[in-house]
Amino acid sequence: HYLQNYVARIGNCDDVDVFDAGNSPVIVYVHRNKTSSHINVDRFDVQYKIKEKIKADSEILRFGNWGMLLSRNSSLLIKMLTRNKNVGKSFKAQNPCSVSEAYELKEILKDVPSGKATKLSNYFKLVNTGTIDKYMNLWGFKLTTYLKTKYMFPIIKREDLKKFFPRRYDQMTAAKIIISGMRHFESFLDLSGDFIAGKSTIILPCKDRDSLKNLLGIFNSQLIKFFIKESYGVLGIDGGINFTVDLVESLPLPDIKSCDIKIYVNKILSINQRVGSLKDKTDVAFKTESYQRQIDQMVYNLYGLTEEEIK
Repeated sequence: HYLQNYVARIGNCDDVDVFDAGNSPVIVYVHRNKTSSHINVDRFDVQYKIKEKIKADSEILRFGNWGMLLSRNSSLLIKMLTRNKNVGKSFKAQNPCSVSEAYELKEILKDVPSGKATKLSNYFKLVNTGTIDKYMNLWGFKLTTYLKTKYMFPIIKREDLKKFFPRRYDQMTAAKIIISGMRHFESFLDLSGDFIAGKSTIILPCKDRDSLKNLLGIFNSQLIKFFIKESYGVLGIDGGINFTVDLVESLPLPDIKSCDIKIYVNKILSINQRVGSLKDKTDVAFKTESYQRQIDQMVYNLYGLTEEEIK
């Protein structure tokens, strides 16, 4: 924070194999007498030669995310941030469990036999990042890996969660969006409080169901995917980004109460309810594609993007 008024140049070494870990080393140059309103960003090739020069607006620094300086589209990111409110002002993202709780949860986690997987009114279904997809979950369709153990139908008895984790019980019975915790920013809606989110996920509870549906459409849109990649890509290792509560609450959010994204979200959710297998899931992606495109267009309009910015 102290240095932000003096940043003059950035050396982006993302294409240079400096470390084996595959991270993104960055060199920051500061100048005591800086006068320019721009920051020069130099992108180096593998031979440490400048292959691209970008002028980034210094205004980016006031948002506290210096990773946006490395984006070729910093002006669009600033536009999204300055025109819209933040999620954190009207919603509160939460971690569903701590590291210690994650191990304690495993003690009450069971795998129900497939023949009884439809009679689960007394249980929560557990999902984690690997079983979260856009607008839907893959519980019962795909193996869930939880702390190195695989489950096909992972469940936790409701009374056990209430007894041992009363605070988490209140979290999980609420209507909420459950968000994947890494790599792909995808989320689905749990209106009836049937799912418990495992470690490395994020939940966003809200009593207003229409707001949740509008927000779900925005979260699963191409524009938010673009914003996260451009703003936080520097945090990723080998292409993966770990999503946090702070990241979710920093996302720019328009006025969702006045939009009708929920109309198309309802259509997608209605189709998703008929999924009975992974093959059906592939068909669903095709059937909902037009609705997702309409949602994307509505999101572009909400953020005031021009045709050129959309491209």
